[in-house]
Amino acid sequence: MTEFKFPPKVKNISVSVLAYCSNIKKIVMPTEAVNIYCYAFQKCRSLEEITLPDGVESVGIYAFKN
Repeated sequence: MTEFKFPPKVKNISVSVLAYCSNIKKIVMPTEAVNIYCYAFQKCRSLEEITLPDGVESVGIYAFKN
């Protein structure tokens, strides 16, 4: 899998939800996302594209740590 698309109504991106998914290149965020919790995308080393929606209020510690 190289692309992951969250369902459209998701508001909270869970802790470590895609951590260590080393093949993912693109993440499609839901437009209603408000919180991205810690370590959500940790070690997604191939990640090239992600667009955060305007409504995101918080990004947890190490959410994008490589």
